[in-house]
Amino acid sequence: MKKFNLNSELIQTLVTCNVLNKENLRLDDKDLKMIYTKAKNLYDAGKYADARALFSTLTLLERNNPTFIFGLGSAALLLNEFDEAIAAFMQYAALVPDDPIVYFYISRCYEKKKDVPSTLIALQAVVERAGEKSKYRDVKNRALLVLNNFSKKRKESTKSPK
Repeated sequence: MKKFNLNSELIQTLVTCNVLNKENLRLDDKDLKMIYTKAKNLYDAGKYADARALFSTLTLLERNNPTFIFGLGSAALLLNEFDEAIAAFMQYAALVPDDPIVYFYISRCYEKKKDVPSTLIALQAVVERAGEKSKYRDVKNRALLVLNNFSKKRKESTKSPK
């Protein structure tokens, strides 16, 4: 019988074999809502590592739930785990492709990583997806402001000295 490293191999095997899901664990939506509420409360209290752990568990139990995935990305971002946050936000974006807000968070991750081209692409995605929808006006304006600031910095850095 194969022995597993409990922290990684066993969990990965359970996930890969689709054993670790809410049905097999006999959890219902009410149970998941309770776990989500706890995760959100931890997040709101600034306990981002604990919140991330619960959001991560929730995404294992219900892999395509955008709310759980966004929570995981948000907690990872605040823990400066930018690659993890980007992965979660990209998964969310695949599930909710018209939401421009997630691309603003993606841009923040890339900006923190000092990846200017990816930051600009994400900000442009915010503007494109927001379009003229009034509910996204604020995030679009923020994205345009940041794009404008990047443009000014680029112009200033390319000016030749006199």
